[in-house]
Amino acid sequence: MMPLFLLLTSGLVQLAPAIAMETDQLTCRKAERTDATAILNQLVGRQLEFARRQTQSEVDTSWSDAKIGDRFRQRVRERFKGLKRTLNATLMIERWMENTLAPLGYATMPRYRGRHLHLYDRYPRHLRAGEGLVSAAVFSYTDTFLGYTSANSFSVGGVLIGSDKIGHFIDQGYDYWLKSDHGRDEAAAIRFGTGTELGSFGLATTGVFSYGDLAANHAGYVFFKNLVGDERALYSIYRTYSGRVRILGSRSFDWADYVTPDWDELQNLSHYTNEVSQMVREHLIGFSCRICHEYAQWRGSLPVTPRLLPKESYVDAGLAAGMTPTDLFRLDELCSPAPARCAQEDVQTDYSCEGGPSLAGRSSD
Repeated sequence: MMPLFLLLTSGLVQLAPAIAMETDQLTCRKAERTDATAILNQLVGRQLEFARRQTQSEVDTSWSDAKIGDRFRQRVRERFKGLKRTLNATLMIERWMENTLAPLGYATMPRYRGRHLHLYDRYPRHLRAGEGLVSAAVFSYTDTFLGYTSANSFSVGGVLIGSDKIGHFIDQGYDYWLKSDHGRDEAAAIRFGTGTELGSFGLATTGVFSYGDLAANHAGYVFFKNLVGDERALYSIYRTYSGRVRILGSRSFDWADYVTPDWDELQNLSHYTNEVSQMVREHLIGFSCRICHEYAQWRGSLPVTPRLLPKESYVDAGLAAGMTPTDLFRLDELCSPAPARCAQEDVQTDYSCEGGPSLAGRSSD
C-alpha cells in the first residue's frame, strides 16, 4: 500500500499542475533521433490556418488593420494554449511532442533503472545509495508538486532544444507582445520576461535561471510582432474594392527562421542555485563513464566559442545582475584522462537513451 504521504502528495499534484520545466542537452546528446523540424512546421502551419480562418470570419470592415492583427495574434495563441489561462504552463504542442513524437523516435531521454533521468534529477543518487524506490517516488512527487518537471530534447532547426522552449516561444512570446504595448516597448517585454525567469518559470521553482528560455521568449515575441503586417510578415491584410477584408499568407512558417543555438542550454549556459549546482556535479561524476564515452563521439561538433546573440538583446541586465552562467560542463577536465574506474559494462549500464513521454507529457490543464 502506498504510504499516506505519497497518497496525499499525488493528490495535490493533480490539483497543482506543473508550472516549470527544465531540460538536459548534455545526457544522450548525440543519441539517434529524427529531426522534428518538418513535422512541427506542419503542425504550426495547420494551427495558423485555423486561426486565420477564424479571424477572417470575425472581422468587420470597420476594423483597423491593427485591430485585425491583434485579433489574429490572439486566435493563434488560443490555438496552442486554449481559451483559458491555467496554472499549467505546458501548451498542447508541448504535450503532443512529449506524448506522441518522443515515443516515435523524435526525442530521447536517458533512463536509469526504468525511470527517466536527466541532468537535474535528485533521485538517481538516492537509488545508487540503496535507499530504494520509495525515496525515488518521494522526490519525484515533490518535485512535480513544486513545479519541477523534465522535458525531452528534440532536434529543431538544426539545434537541440527541450520541448519547453516551444512553449516559451508561443506562450511567453505572446505575453511579450502584450507587455510591449503591441510592439511599441520591447524593453518592457524583456524586463517582464526576465522577471518571470527569476520567478515561477525558473529560479524560484527549479533553481535554474535559463538564458535559453529568455532567448526563446524573445524569438516568440519577434514571431508575433511580425506575424501580420509588412513585407517581412507571414500574413498580410488586404482590402478589396468591394470593401471586404482578406488575410492572406505571404510565406510558410519555418522553425529554422527562429530557433538559434541560444536555445541550446549546453551552448547558452544557465545560472544554477547552489543546490542545483550540487545535483549537476553529482550527475556528471556519478554517470561519468557513459557521459565521457558519448562526449568522445560528439566533442568536435560543439563549437569552442558558440556563436550566440548578445544577451542584452533579450535579457534585462539590471534584473539579471548576479545571474552569472554556471559553467560546470568542463568535460575535457572530467574526461581526460578517462575515469579510471570505467569498464565497458559501466558505459553500457550507466543509463540508456530512449524516447518516451516525460513528466511534462503527463501534465493536464
